[in-house]
Amino acid sequence: MKRIVSFLLMSVVAWNTNATVTAVEAFKQLNFQHKKTNNVSSYFMKESSQHLPIAEDIVTDSIAFYQQLFGQSFQISLALPNRSGFKAYKALTGDRPPYGMPYVRPNGDDKNHYVVILPATKLGVISQSVIDLKDKASLVTKKSIIDTGHSFEQAATIFPYIIGAHEVSHVYVRNYGIHPINAWTNEFLAQLGAYVYLAERKPKLARLFELTSYQINAESYQPEDSSLERFERLYSGVGAKDYAWYQGMFLKLAIMAYKEHGTDIFNVLKKQFPAGLVAGNADVATRLATERAQFLQVIPNYDDWFNAFKQQQ
Repeated sequence: MKRIVSFLLMSVVAWNTNATVTAVEAFKQLNFQHKKTNNVSSYFMKESSQHLPIAEDIVTDSIAFYQQLFGQSFQISLALPNRSGFKAYKALTGDRPPYGMPYVRPNGDDKNHYVVILPATKLGVISQSVIDLKDKASLVTKKSIIDTGHSFEQAATIFPYIIGAHEVSHVYVRNYGIHPINAWTNEFLAQLGAYVYLAERKPKLARLFELTSYQINAESYQPEDSSLERFERLYSGVGAKDYAWYQGMFLKLAIMAYKEHGTDIFNVLKKQFPAGLVAGNADVATRLATERAQFLQVIPNYDDWFNAFKQQQ
C-alpha cells in the first residue's frame, strides 16, 4: 500500500478536485455575508451570524499564533454555512463531508489560500457526538466542564469552533517540514498544533478541548477494534463515534508531548520525522514500528499511550 499521508491535509477527503468553482467563489455566488478581520475573510449567512464571533476569534487568533511560531504565512478564509447553505455549497463544489464536520480545503488550485469550513449550528455531527455521551460522562468530568465556565450543552456547541484551531493547524504544521509516516500521525500533529495554541493563548478552552475530545470519549466509549492498523486502513471511514474516540486519543498524546517539550515540540518532531524515514511502499507494521522508535526517543511514556490501542479479539 503506497503511503498517502504526505498529501493528506485534513481529517476527511473533503473536496472535489474536479470542481470548477472554488470554495470562495461558491460562497460569493450564494450571497453569503462577508466580513474581514485581521486579513481573514469570513463568509456567513445573516440568520446564523450569532456563531461568527467565537469561530472568528479562534481562527484569527490561531492564525496569528501559528504565523509567529512557524514563521509562515498563508491566506486563510473562514466559512460558516448553516445546513441549507451548506447543501447549496456542496451542489456547486462537490465537497463531501456531512454537515457539521469541520474541515479545511485549498481554495481551488491556490496552494497558499485555504478555507476553513465550520458549521453554524448547535446540531452538527460533532456537537451531537458530545451530547450523545452526556449520560455516560462521570460527575467529575461534568463538573470539570462547568469549571471552565460552560454548561455541557454550551461545551458541545463550542466544540466545533475549537476544532477550527485543529483545521488551521493542519495547514501550518503540514508545511513546517514534519513528515508524518502514517495517517494517524497527520491527525495527531493537527491535534498537537491546536492544543499548543490553546494552552498558550486560551487555557480554559484548552481544558475544555481535553474534556470534550479526550476525557468524555475515554470514559464513555470504547470501539470494538481500536487498533491503529484499523485507523490506517479506514481513516475517517471508521465511523463518526470511533473517529471521535481516535481523535481524543491523538489529543492525549499531544498533551503528553506538550508537557514534555512545550512549544519546542515541533522542532523536536521535525528532527525525528525527516522525509524518507521509511520507504513509500512500506507496510503498516513497518511504519508503526519505525514511528514508535522515533516517538520513544522524545516521549518516554509513549508506550503507555500506544498500548491502549487494541485489535478486536
